[in-house]
Amino acid sequence: MCVCACACARACEAQLPCLRGGLVPLVFEAGGRPAEETVAFVRSWGLAMDAAERSKVIQYAWQQYSTVLQSSNAEMTLSANG
Repeated sequence: MCVCACACARACEAQLPCLRGGLVPLVFEAGGRPAEETVAFVRSWGLAMDAAERSKVIQYAWQQYSTVLQSSNAEMTLSANG
């Protein structure tokens, strides 16, 4: 799934030149694992910051993502169980 979504984003960039370099697919597998492009995008944040501040920004982003993922998984489990 992850590979397919990233391939679709690349196909869009090829068809629409105005998107080249500007379209970043934020793709996650069903279990929550981010695609390589997503990891690279998040790691690119805060490049102008010092290492400690940049680390805090990236850590916060992954923590927020993890919280949303776990909450969504819990909601799906609860709705599946009735």
